[in-house]
Amino acid sequence: WVLTQKNFLGTETMGYKVALCERDIFIYMAIFAFALIYSRPAVRKRLRPVPLWLYVFLGVAPIGIDGFSQLLGYPPFEFWPQRETIPEFRVLTGAVFGAMTAWLGIPYIDMSMRETVEQIEEKLARAGIHI
Repeated sequence: WVLTQKNFLGTETMGYKVALCERDIFIYMAIFAFALIYSRPAVRKRLRPVPLWLYVFLGVAPIGIDGFSQLLGYPPFEFWPQRETIPEFRVLTGAVFGAMTAWLGIPYIDMSMRETVEQIEEKLARAGIHI
């Protein structure tokens, strides 16, 4: 069974094996896009991390519902017919998840780095080194 699946390349009807996932690509693209937007000083000053409840509701829930709804169509569950998500939905859920993850994480990373810079500057000032 495993060897049969490994050797199957695909068909015109089913599609072909691809090592890339649309959702993963758009997660990374959204994180990159958010990082570029956040790098603007005007945005960085005003934007705070997303509230956790909003992150779960908008970022995690859609991707989780999609994943579990697919999973529950396969053995051993088989609650409903098997299905695959359409590419547009994968792109949408991936982009939203990536943006929400970046919005949650990047401001915290930025705050942590700023605190670290302040601490280092204080230590250097105490040592008589001024930057």
